[in-house]
This record gives sequence, structure tokens and C-alpha cells, in this order.
Amino acid sequence: VQTCALPIWRDALEWILDAAVAHPSLNPVGEVELLLVVHRIADVASGLYRYEPDGARLVLLRKADLRGQLVRSCLGQDKVGRCAVAFFGVGNLQRASETLGDRMYRDLLIEAGGIGQRIYLAAEAAGPTARNLAAFRDDALNRLLDLDG
Repeated sequence: VQTCALPIWRDALEWILDAAVAHPSLNPVGEVELLLVVHRIADVASGLYRYEPDGARLVLLRKADLRGQLVRSCLGQDKVGRCAVAFFGVGNLQRASETLGDRMYRDLLIEAGGIGQRIYLAAEAAGPTARNLAAFRDDALNRLLDLDG
């Protein structure tokens, strides 16, 4: 999910994140992590972040302008380079399989869908628009987000 092409305020981003994942009952599996590629958020450096809902913290993983790499990873779709922030819901398959067994994959998809829906609703309520982007190159996006695939 991405939000608008205009810069947005940090408090709007924090409100969107809080709505998306802050309450544990909204995320019963608890194994979907939010990664953000920030381009234009007031008072937040461009780069890759992990959101930690327990402390409502953005943790900087890599400070960099990632617009070009993100556009290439997303099959040249330039809207992902124009957005203020791009959200990525990443499931931890190993940990989820230990607790959920055969239901793991389905439950992760349901949880990720709920998080995405709440990002959409909160972004629309806060002012920015939200759009999804589902076309990407797995390996390129895994490298960008520092994922093991």
C-alpha cells in the first residue's frame, strides 16, 4: 500500500500506523511486520524503517533515497517513487508455523489483509489517499527490504 504523492506530516503517519497494528486484538497471529519505505514524511529521513507497535516506534534500518530502487523493484511503476511512504506487510513464516501449524499461511494472509485495510481506511480519514501496488519482482524487493525470501 502506498500513500499520496504529496508530503505528509509525521503525526498523520503515526495515526495511520496506530490504526493499522497498535491493538493486539486486531492482529491475533502477530507475525506480520510492517516495513516502510519513506520518501516524504515531515521530520522523518528517507529510508527503510520497521514499525514496532509495542513502543509505537519507527526503527531506521537504512537511511537512503530508495525511490529508484523501489520503482525498479515494482516493475517500473513510477507511482511508488512519487508516494510519501510505501508500506510492506511481511509475514514471519518460521515463527508463525511453530504456533499455527497448517493454518499458518492462511492466517498470515488474513492478518495482512486486515492491516492493509486499516491502512487504507486510516489514510483516507487522515487526508492522504492510499493505493495498492501488487506487481513487483520478488528477488529485487527482497534485496531492497533486506528479506531472506
